[in-house]
Amino acid sequence: LNKTNNIGFKLMEFKEQYNILLSRSVNIGHFIRKVVMNYTSNLLKGEDPSWEKIFNSNLRKDIL
Repeated sequence: LNKTNNIGFKLMEFKEQYNILLSRSVNIGHFIRKVVMNYTSNLLKGEDPSWEKIFNSNLRKDIL
């Protein structure tokens, strides 16, 4: 289980960012689809994506 927190989808980090998102007024379903797509795309490129950075980046785009 430790491995899943350090590589791949880092589900605990996702859950933390999702819980923060619940206090915002955004279309959660659409937003989560974009976030997961961006994270997966970065992961497939061999990068080490951060849920926090991707959530924040997409949140700024949705606000603007």
